Amino acid sequence: LYAEGYPAARMSHESEDLLADLPYQTAYHERYSDRRYYKGTEFADIVEALAQDRIRGLFAPNRYAANNSSIGPDQIQANVQPLSGANANTAVYLGLLQPGDTIMGLNLAHGGQLSHGSPVNISGKLFKVISYGVDPATGRIDYDEAERLALEHNPRMLVAGASAYPWFIDFARLRRICDALPRKAYLLADVSHPSGLVVAGLFPNPVGIADVTTFTTHKTLIGPRAAVILTTNEALARRIDRAVF
Repeated sequence: LYAEGYPAARMSHESEDLLADLPYQTAYHERYSDRRYYKGTEFADIVEALAQDRIRGLFAPNRYAANNSSIGPDQIQANVQPLSGANANTAVYLGLLQPGDTIMGLNLAHGGQLSHGSPVNISGKLFKVISYGVDPATGRIDYDEAERLALEHNPRMLVAGASAYPWFIDFARLRRICDALPRKAYLLADVSHPSGLVVAGLFPNPVGIADVTTFTTHKTLIGPRAAVILTTNEALARRIDRAVF
């Protein structure tokens, strides 16, 4: 069966114990149906809702006092349907941008990612891409250059994240760059590679700083091959859900 659509909205507010209560969930499903386009997906609802619940708990910034954040699991919207990080990023682009919009991402040759604007990727084919890079003397992201480029080109979205970059990423600095533009830019944080370190509290957590956070589950999270999209903005979540669908 296809499982097009999403779990019942009520399931995003239920405890893990209640989500795993199969007699309750199946009885409710049989009485009230669901939001799927095909019937017979009650177990898909349970599995997906459990995945959403667990991922929100793992990435809630208030898990660690050092984050100094009040954002908890209930404030996070999670889409767990993308099959890969590239698909997740593409859904974010198509949900929030228009083809031809300008995006900024870390230069692939400086450790960036293909889906952050490489010309061989759909992101580089659909959007105008401005690349920022690292300081050749330090090997660290040149945030001053990124700010200068952003002010010059006024991108609609700034993409943070890398595939081969050994330093922390200053998401708060990139947030300030986005907010300082004449038309505030979206900040997309792709933490596919350090996501396991984020959960462990060993790498900065962009949730609540970035408008949208994406990551794969099969790298340092050591899970199944898939990807996740997180946001704390319900309006953006609805647009992203439609794009994933």
